[in-house]
Amino acid sequence: MRHRLTDIFIVLLLVLVTCGCTRNDGDIGDYFGEWRLEKLTADGEALPLYTDGSGVELYTWAFQGKIIQIVEMLPRHEYVEHTGSWREENDVLELNFSYSDDEPGHEPGYRAPAALHLVSDGITRLHIDRFKNHRMVLSYIGADDVTYTYYLKRPY
Repeated sequence: MRHRLTDIFIVLLLVLVTCGCTRNDGDIGDYFGEWRLEKLTADGEALPLYTDGSGVELYTWAFQGKIIQIVEMLPRHEYVEHTGSWREENDVLELNFSYSDDEPGHEPGYRAPAALHLVSDGITRLHIDRFKNHRMVLSYIGADDVTYTYYLKRPY
């Protein structure tokens, strides 16, 4: 009897280990993880993302499930998070920052950072120009008729 209980326990343990999900909401492929914004251009001219006096030292884009979180890394381990949703279809990456919170004053956390020139209260449709070898290049034409190009790199 003891041998049989041990066998049942081992089988249950194997089932739990092999059937566990490593990513919330399933596998999203190569998007999964954290991406660093290396450069942003406007009509081909580099914008001063990290030298504009705002104090932002790094922008990261993190994808998990259908959630995107853009984080502004500031000095002294401070940061500001911007949360939205995303989806990809036909070489277009849609970022949606149109959400809100019932708590007054929390809306900035659901808006894209202004310095990135994304649609701050709606959907930005970014064309996927390149997505290869842990690098991603995205572009779109803003409401101001400027072509913004985002150069992202996943460090791992």
